[in-house]
Amino acid sequence: MNKKIVLTASRFYPYAFGGGEVYIASVAAELRRRKWNVQIVTLGNTQESIAPYSIERYSHNGIPVSALCFHRDTLTELEKYSGISRHHLAFLRSEIENFAPDIIHINGISLPALTVAKEKNIPAVTTVHHSGVVCPAGDLVRPDNSLCTFAESPHVCIPCTSLIREPQWYTGGIFGRIPRVVYSTVGKRTENTRDLPFALRVVRYPWLVDQEIVHNKKMWEMAGTVIFFAML
Repeated sequence: MNKKIVLTASRFYPYAFGGGEVYIASVAAELRRRKWNVQIVTLGNTQESIAPYSIERYSHNGIPVSALCFHRDTLTELEKYSGISRHHLAFLRSEIENFAPDIIHINGISLPALTVAKEKNIPAVTTVHHSGVVCPAGDLVRPDNSLCTFAESPHVCIPCTSLIREPQWYTGGIFGRIPRVVYSTVGKRTENTRDLPFALRVVRYPWLVDQEIVHNKKMWEMAGTVIFFAML
């Protein structure tokens, strides 16, 4: 019986075109050439008609793809920043149970995929394509355009991301220094609130970055075999 593998992708054709998509398509094609049964699981475009989400199924060069397409109002701000929700988990559980892979190759949807792989006791390999998994700003570049040399932590990352988002001292400089007890209280109490006044959105932002760091740490704690990949 041929081996079976699921490749997860944060985005894939036709929803995105880039180095990560080229890599995943190439790996899938080579595995298929070697007689593996391959399925790609990814995130699709935001859609307006069906809540909380729909699933699009199609084929890319003969390889089946399942894409999770969220309704624009489904995810909270916390779920967007953390990259995990009960909907992510339900989708992945269903796809993985139905396909029953021998191994999962994770390229995005990282924490949900790692969580389900651990639940199902399926070996998983994670490929890291970009620095966003250790940098809430996304590219390890600080507001002064220097390369970051610090470990990911709230006291380093929140002032940095705040200044990148709002570069003036009287905007990003101030809300990057809101005390943790203040932004945590506001964040927890407004977690499911969508239409916040500007002042509360400002105070909640550091909490969202803080929670992204928390979820990144969980991902690294759960990851087993990790491959670092860069397009040159």
